[in-house]
Amino acid sequence: MTYILHYIEAMLPYMLGAMPVIAVYRLLRVRSLHKGCCRTTLYHEAGLIIFLLYLTGLASQAIVPHPKSIGFFAGWVNLVPFQILVDAWREAAVNHDFEPLIISLAGNIGIFIPMGFFIPLLWRRTWKQTVLTTFLASLTIELCQLFQARCSDIDDLWMNTLGGLIGWGVYLLLHRPKPEITERFKIRGNRL
Repeated sequence: MTYILHYIEAMLPYMLGAMPVIAVYRLLRVRSLHKGCCRTTLYHEAGLIIFLLYLTGLASQAIVPHPKSIGFFAGWVNLVPFQILVDAWREAAVNHDFEPLIISLAGNIGIFIPMGFFIPLLWRRTWKQTVLTTFLASLTIELCQLFQARCSDIDDLWMNTLGGLIGWGVYLLLHRPKPEITERFKIRGNRL
């Protein structure tokens, strides 16, 4: 739990710094939408601001390089599926410490659940479009990490994508019984 709190604490300055930029951008964007054919809602704008703040926090921890971590292929690459999980399991069995295994699983899956939830909530997207978007976002992160002293890992890719699928499932659990709630978050018209 301390590990997760550390990440949240590290994300906050980036999110707070981005908040005024996002708010001004959305204010200007809403004005241009109203001049065109689209209408937005307060729900959509609030959801979009939260989503953009989440993306800022995610990027701050996964993409923004730390000062001593820049260099071409400075990190290492794992292309063997499940290798990180096997290594974490072995470590847990020897040291009786399951925290790294839980953090690897829960962290990589959990960090992408909001993406899988907000994409269909804010825009009309199918589960395939949502999963593809989360996959591409995760792939972008892994490619960016090639140039830093971080690990680029195929396990992160599939776990992040699974998190996006779970997020879409959470959206569906809200949407099916109460579609009028989720419809409040959709923009009216065909532009963002």
